[in-house]
This record gives sequence, structure tokens and C-alpha cells, in this order.
Amino acid sequence: YPLAHLFADNRNVDTQYMKLQVPARLPLAEAAAAGRKMRMSAGDFVQLYRRDGPAHREFDAVLTCFFIDTGDHVLDYVDTIDGVLREGGHWINLGPLSYDKSVRLKLTWEELQAVWEDIGYHFASVEQKYSAYYLQPGVKLSTEQFDSVFSTAIKTKSR
Repeated sequence: YPLAHLFADNRNVDTQYMKLQVPARLPLAEAAAAGRKMRMSAGDFVQLYRRDGPAHREFDAVLTCFFIDTGDHVLDYVDTIDGVLREGGHWINLGPLSYDKSVRLKLTWEELQAVWEDIGYHFASVEQKYSAYYLQPGVKLSTEQFDSVFSTAIKTKSR
């Protein structure tokens, strides 16, 4: 009941006290059934996965969802993601660029895409998608909404 404690902007009592199961499917079980491995690590992404980090390894794909704008320096994320993707690997991204006001370097999407292309990525798709942060429209009377970038980039060469 994720909205039970929220008493503002409720359309009705039923939506305030709606039941929600998370996750709907267990990703680890899905991966195992498909003969794949899945791993999640808690901690600072850059510190864990940088090229000399304790969790560093290579992946065929990296998915960032409402993530790329969350760090202190977006280029650290670019370098870290590039370091864990194999050549031919896919970086799939969904989210806005809603940087914290304390972040000094705030690249536009076009600038960020150019950085990726400069280090050897080809964008197979770039779309603008409407996304509500955590609720579909109509559940609450107001919710955070974003015009997000949904993109897939393929690593065509290693640095």
C-alpha cells in the first residue's frame, strides 16, 4: 500500500489504499529460467564498477533508468558504463536530465549523446517519451512527469 501515508492529491480512498506488489515478476528467477545470470550490487556505482573497482566486470548490456543524471559528475558515469560494456554491447537509457542544483557540469542531451559518439558509440534509436516518475496518470491528482529520452546505443569500438 505505497500511497496509504499520502493524504494530499488523492482522487479517492480506493486509490490511496491500492495494493501493489513489487516486483510483479522476480528478475533473478526470470534470468535463471532463461539460463542467464543477474547480479545487483549495493553501493556507489562509480566506486564499485570503475575499471579498477571491486565489482568491475564486463557486460553485454547496461540499462540506466532515471539514473544518468544522479551522480556528481555525469562524465564519471559515462566512463564507468563504457568500462563495463563489451564491444558490441548495448547501453539502454530512459530518463530525464534533471540534475541536482549542486552539479556543476549539466550537459544537454545533445551534448551527452555527442560524448558517447566521440568515444565510439552508435545510437540505434533516440526517442522522446513521456513518463510519470512512479505512477501512471490518473492515480493521483498530481504527480511528477518528465519528457524523457529513451535511447539505445551500441559500443562499436573499445577505448
